[in-house]
Amino acid sequence: TGSFAPSTTSDDGYLVSDYGFIPVVPPDDGEGEGDYRPLELNVTLPLVLPERSEGDYFVIGHVTFSIGSTESTATNTSASRMDIADAIPFNIITLKDEPIVHSITEPFKIAMSVIAALCFGWQSFLLISIWRHRDSVVMKIAQAPFLGLIAMSGAVIALSSVCFMPLNDAFCNLRDPLILIPSSLIGSIMVGRIWRAYWVLSTVLRFAASDVGRG
Repeated sequence: TGSFAPSTTSDDGYLVSDYGFIPVVPPDDGEGEGDYRPLELNVTLPLVLPERSEGDYFVIGHVTFSIGSTESTATNTSASRMDIADAIPFNIITLKDEPIVHSITEPFKIAMSVIAALCFGWQSFLLISIWRHRDSVVMKIAQAPFLGLIAMSGAVIALSSVCFMPLNDAFCNLRDPLILIPSSLIGSIMVGRIWRAYWVLSTVLRFAASDVGRG
């Protein structure tokens, strides 16, 4: 049993735990008066962390105990006091504030899911249309396989947009590859098609500007 005081924090960045007053009676080993065996005590002192107490700390244990009577009598008017303090070597404790976990509301989840489903449905419709008309002259000129790949990448991006909602760790881990890889694929296809269109049109323009074209 004992009494404890509340923990405090000093201006110098020290975290001071509760202190306790515990009366100790050394056990007699039974071999004679004044002959005692070692005494072991395990005391747990709570520490209330204040706000903004993040940092690295090392632990110092401080023990104070008195020897002799603490009451004034005719023959004894004082008691001896002993203070022992030592740091626990090679033991750094890192304290961090409790993380703030933000959440999203159910209406927002439903709205985002509906929007993602509509975008995915539209991209899927384009992909099916390209596949159905792949043998037409227009699709052959427009390179239907690359158009289908763009539509399929857009469908993957639309479906993967729900991963931006912080629902679990899997969403956070899959979000970047499922968004960035199809986006890079779309960009690469568009650059290739623009380069192809440039060379086709430049050939036509050069032919029109030549003497053969004017004749």
